[in-house]
Amino acid sequence: MVKMSRLSVLTLFFSLFLLLIPTAVMFAEEACCLPDCECTNLEPQDCIDQGGTPLGTGTECSFSYGACCIEEGVCEQMDSVCCVENGFSFYASYSCTEFTCDSTCEYRRFEINRLADYNGDGPINVGDLSYLMTLINSGEKPYFLPIFDANGDCYVERSDLIRLHDWCMTGWEFLEPAECTCIDPVWYGDSCNYQSPGDVDNDGDIDLADATYLTAWLYAGGPEPPVLANADPNGSCCTDSTDIVYISEYLFQGGPAPVECTCVDIELCPGTCCVEPGGDANGDGATDVGDAVYIINYAFKGGPAPGCLSEGDANNDGSVDVGDAVYIINYAFKGGPTPVCGSID
Repeated sequence: MVKMSRLSVLTLFFSLFLLLIPTAVMFAEEACCLPDCECTNLEPQDCIDQGGTPLGTGTECSFSYGACCIEEGVCEQMDSVCCVENGFSFYASYSCTEFTCDSTCEYRRFEINRLADYNGDGPINVGDLSYLMTLINSGEKPYFLPIFDANGDCYVERSDLIRLHDWCMTGWEFLEPAECTCIDPVWYGDSCNYQSPGDVDNDGDIDLADATYLTAWLYAGGPEPPVLANADPNGSCCTDSTDIVYISEYLFQGGPAPVECTCVDIELCPGTCCVEPGGDANGDGATDVGDAVYIINYAFKGGPAPGCLSEGDANNDGSVDVGDAVYIINYAFKGGPTPVCGSID
């Protein structure tokens, strides 16, 4: 009888144990990222032999392909598992045709009929305008925001309605819905998420430039604020000269800070085009007899209306007529009360 050492017995036992273990258990397939970033389920050694990287026991490819941003401006269609494993950013349900991985144009519309074809009927027309207007008025958030950002400013709000309306009505090429926008634009209904009342120019700071920007927009034909709610620092839900004063007092006189959130649909307050003191009907920057004559011509001789009706409503009675001309004359020559800004929209 041959005696076996304890080590020989253990070796024999271990060898038998290995023979009894199913091969599938010993060499189970797992997710493997191949050199071309394709994901396939392989046994670890097979994965290594093909130059791939095994991702570990229990992993498997998702076979969920989407846009994978390798670097700025470089996009590849890739399985989500390999994309994330390589430290890249993965965007499900996007193709690299429409998702550019370019920080200046995250989402690119690639079919002309998808530019602003909100109702999905093919052409872009007033039907799409009506569709977006209904959504905004109801507050119902669209299912896929990027295609609703007609002007490409990364917000879906009334300014997109204006852009689409102007393009539908004129057909001017420069008004065509934007090609690029953000991957996740802000819906106007989430107003407080993107508001910063007082930061009128939307540069991240509240400073004198914001008061200047607002003044230019209200009274000198300057550009509209990128986020209208930011033009309402006092939270009145409309924008006028009091907002300019509010910013100035906050910056230089220790006035209260702008509100944290205001209304979603900010509008111009009645009479916003008027600058105190009122009465400058002819728009020459002064309130004098020339304005009285201008109003008389308008009221009785079919002359042009004041560019800002509220300027012409010097006595603030809701209309522009001879009473305003008399009011201005009394002010200019008899020391009468100062003309005011009327309340005509």
